[in-house]
Amino acid sequence: TTGAWVAPRPLGALGDTAASNTFHGDLYDTYVAKLSAWNPAMRIAIATPLPRFDNGATGNPTNSNGVTLAQYAQAIRDFGERYSIPVVDLFRLSGINLSNHTTFLGDGLHPSLTGQRTRILPLVGKFLNSL
Repeated sequence: TTGAWVAPRPLGALGDTAASNTFHGDLYDTYVAKLSAWNPAMRIAIATPLPRFDNGATGNPTNSNGVTLAQYAQAIRDFGERYSIPVVDLFRLSGINLSNHTTFLGDGLHPSLTGQRTRILPLVGKFLNSL
């Protein structure tokens, strides 16, 4: 695979800060230390990634650190719960899977127009309306 998935940060642990150089630390640094500090009145929300089917992946690939995409999605859910940041769980709720991903993901990673309209938009719209 390409991009950040090739040289990912270690997952780390809930409570890590930016100094830890972990995924959890990056979440904290971005959403709590920076965005919340920049504008405390800002409403922040976050989304989990979609399942991946690019480059031969079958929905829940493991990266070079031995961490699965499902573990990163769980880290985002746990982070949201800890810091009271609403999370839309696209990984578990999109319904995109091995048998239908070619319809909903144009390149195995990014939603096609059909995927956007029928899978992502309804979930994100309902999520945003619930805030």
